[in-house]
Amino acid sequence: MSAPTMSRVLVCLLVAFVGGVLLPPGTVERAAAGQLRAELQRQQHAGPVCEDPFAADPRSETRPLFVVQAGTAVQVAQDFVRFLQQNDIEAEIYEEVFVLVRYNHGAFLLDLRVSLGDLSRIIVAKVFDLALEYRHTLALSAYLLRLNTTFDFANFALSAKADRLIVQGTITFVDHLEAQEVRTFLDFFHRGTVRMFDVLPETTQFLQ
Repeated sequence: MSAPTMSRVLVCLLVAFVGGVLLPPGTVERAAAGQLRAELQRQQHAGPVCEDPFAADPRSETRPLFVVQAGTAVQVAQDFVRFLQQNDIEAEIYEEVFVLVRYNHGAFLLDLRVSLGDLSRIIVAKVFDLALEYRHTLALSAYLLRLNTTFDFANFALSAKADRLIVQGTITFVDHLEAQEVRTFLDFFHRGTVRMFDVLPETTQFLQ
């Protein structure tokens, strides 16, 4: 090999060596990764627009709602009965301003106390007749105390004549209520009344 040729070879080797020294480790990998990201971004923008995961659920606009309107107690009860019936919950007017609901093989009396723009309440009550021999007795008073200290799904009280046990819970909402929320509460309330007999076996003695 001639001297000029040898000189050119040495120069090429020196350039390659210096280039390898000056390139930081991972440069090639980062370059390849950069090209991949650019290609993915190009494909992403060229494709369909992705949905915003925080956008409002369009299904929420079709959920059945009872919306509080200004009106008399009679009108509110009628509107609520119509709302329940439209959502396959058996209901009817009881004494003009109350709503009687039959659900899960049980009857519930609802007292609507609504206020537009404020906290509204629906008082849900289930009534049990008391056994005649326990009415106006200390044993009944002690049983009533045990009910109120054992369970938190409702309040327990006696009727004015002390011949019935009234189990009473409350649905609270502001301006609108979903049909599913009514069902959920009635299921919760029903499970509570079943537990009365399981947790306090003497319930079968006091209630007819």
